Amino acid sequence: MFCVHLHLGESTTEWCPFNGGSISYEMISLQTLTKIAGITGFIVAGTGYAFRLNIQNNFRETQLYKDGMQHLYNHPKALDLLGIPIEEKRVDISDSEKNGTKENITWFTVPIKGSQNCGELRIEATIANNAEKKLTANIYKVELTIKEIPGKVFVIKDDSASMANIS
Repeated sequence: MFCVHLHLGESTTEWCPFNGGSISYEMISLQTLTKIAGITGFIVAGTGYAFRLNIQNNFRETQLYKDGMQHLYNHPKALDLLGIPIEEKRVDISDSEKNGTKENITWFTVPIKGSQNCGELRIEATIANNAEKKLTANIYKVELTIKEIPGKVFVIKDDSASMANIS
C-alpha cells in the first residue's frame, strides 16, 4: 500500500500506517515538471496530427473522392488550364465552409496544383441509402477555380437543375 499526501513544503518524513513505518517524501523539481509537461505536449500534438493525417488519407480513399477527381482528369480544358501533372493537396477537414454536409447534400474542396496554375476543385453530391443500406453518393456538381484567374468558376459538371432539394 502507498500513502498519498500532498506536501507543499520541502521534503518531509512522516509515519505511514499502511507501510508499517516512516516514509520520506521529496518535492519534484520544477525542471522535472517542465520536462514532463513538454514531453506530454509533444505526445498530444503528435497524436492529434497523426489522427488528422489518418482521416485525410482515409478520405482520399473513398469512392466519392476518386469519382470527383476522375471528373477533373477526364476534362481536357481543365487539364489545359492547370497543366499536367496535377498534384492533389490535402483536404482541410476543419474548414466547414469548404467541406461539410447538410441534410442529404455533401460537399468538399480539394486544393490542386498543376504545372501551370493552381486552384481548388469543389465537388458536391447527394447522399442516399442503397438497397443494401449502405450510403452512396451521386456527384451532381464539379467546379474548378483557378487562383491565377480570380472571379472565374469553371464548371466541369452541373446537374443541379435536376435536383429538387439543393440549398
